Amino acid sequence: MKTMSKIKEKDFKNICCFVSEFNKKAEQNGEVNLTPRETDSEYIEINGDVNVYSQHLAVLFFSIEPIRAQNSITLERYEINPKDLLAIYTEGYKEGVKQFSDEYRLTMKDLTTIDTENHVEALKASYFHNGGWMSLNGWVSAKSTVFSSFTLERLKEFGKESGLLSEADKYIKLNPTIFKDFHATNDKYSEQPEPQAQAHTQIKQGRPKTIIHDASYYLYNKELLQFLIDNYSNVKAHIFNQLIKALIDLGQLKPASNKEYKEAFGNALNIKQSQTNFDNAIKNDATTIFEPIKTKITTYLEQQRVV
Repeated sequence: MKTMSKIKEKDFKNICCFVSEFNKKAEQNGEVNLTPRETDSEYIEINGDVNVYSQHLAVLFFSIEPIRAQNSITLERYEINPKDLLAIYTEGYKEGVKQFSDEYRLTMKDLTTIDTENHVEALKASYFHNGGWMSLNGWVSAKSTVFSSFTLERLKEFGKESGLLSEADKYIKLNPTIFKDFHATNDKYSEQPEPQAQAHTQIKQGRPKTIIHDASYYLYNKELLQFLIDNYSNVKAHIFNQLIKALIDLGQLKPASNKEYKEAFGNALNIKQSQTNFDNAIKNDATTIFEPIKTKITTYLEQQRVV
């Protein structure tokens, strides 16, 4: 097992950390509060100037247990000290703080001389909708994101989003008059009904629908998709679910939501099931199915490296 000292920053995009078991233990031990929080602004402050909005990550950063990780390209395995993960998150967080200051923060003098409506809308767009990872969600998603796995690159980016979010919240609080309606949901980015139905239908509110990409989009190794199609098309749902778990465990999937995994790979392999069934199955262990699938994929990847 290699440690963080053996990892170069250029490989951060390939090093995937697996934390689903850690999260499960934290929940079982009561270290993570699973009841709805009274306010979205809750966070844990670390080292005096770094906010962590994810309870699971905060617990992880203070853990003394190493986190297992794997290079999705070379399949090399690592054990990473949580302090090193906090350092990566912190580096991203400080980049986010600086970016907000450079690109968004205006002085009180500036705020009295510009079109504040456009300024507020521009900030709203990044805060709620297109400022986050792969531009699918805004910075505010840092308050609700729970990872089952993440690459070191994604962790740094998540730290950056959290830094942007923290600075935005401070900025909004300092300028209550200008941002008085900032958290209202009836902004122009909310979902709306089809034009022909608008006269009779109340406008929907909320975030845009999740974008589902082709399955290859979620794979670090694009060539793996054909192998999956050849070997796992039209299998039963319970086998498909363990297949996705194996891909996550082997660090072959880019971070995404369960919905994206189910829809994208379900379409590619012709597997139909409810989201609830998938969400429940992905949490549970089925060793007799999972291990053979994992071994088969590992063998294919190793053979691919030799060729």
